[in-house]
Amino acid sequence: MLKNKKLKALGLTALLTLVGAPAMADNVALLGTATQSSDLVGFGINGNAAFAIDGNRNGNFFQGSVTITNNTDPSPSDDGLFDWWQLQLDQVYSITSLNLFGRTDCCQDRIDPFRLELFNGDTLVSTQDITTFVADFVTLAPPVTRGMAFTFDNVLADRVKITLLSRNYLEIAEVEINGTNPVPVPPALPLLGTALAGLGLLRRRRTQG
Repeated sequence: MLKNKKLKALGLTALLTLVGAPAMADNVALLGTATQSSDLVGFGINGNAAFAIDGNRNGNFFQGSVTITNNTDPSPSDDGLFDWWQLQLDQVYSITSLNLFGRTDCCQDRIDPFRLELFNGDTLVSTQDITTFVADFVTLAPPVTRGMAFTFDNVLADRVKITLLSRNYLEIAEVEINGTNPVPVPPALPLLGTALAGLGLLRRRRTQG
């Protein structure tokens, strides 16, 4: 009887955990600074922008790890678009993937439609308009999570922005970014090349003389 109970428990766990998003080996989002167009207050929880980079995918707003804006139209201090969330990374990274986790306890469609942009300084290097949030990762075993996956071909970027394309509250549980340091050209190599070229010129002059 005890064995059967254990098997039932294992089956229930497998059912509740549908598709869990893999852990990001180099989640560089944790090293960045998050801002958003406005903060919604008055529910006992301030939906601060930093909640989307706290390492917690939990999509239940009332458990304190989901951002929420104030549903302004248009957002203040912006270019006429609607509510936005932005992450300034600590440096330029070569980005290969991004996981975006949304709210789960209600209001899941508030993020639709939205725009995902990557910038390198002031240069826009990638943009996508998303009509409907697609849940590529769903975990029903607590904490409940719901995530959408994006892939990139080693895009060099230091800033990520998510902007609503219609008036609503922007709610984000977590943003994860897989990025690595781009390999710079060692400064000694150009100098070495210049020195070798100069040495070759000197030898030719001696031969001609």
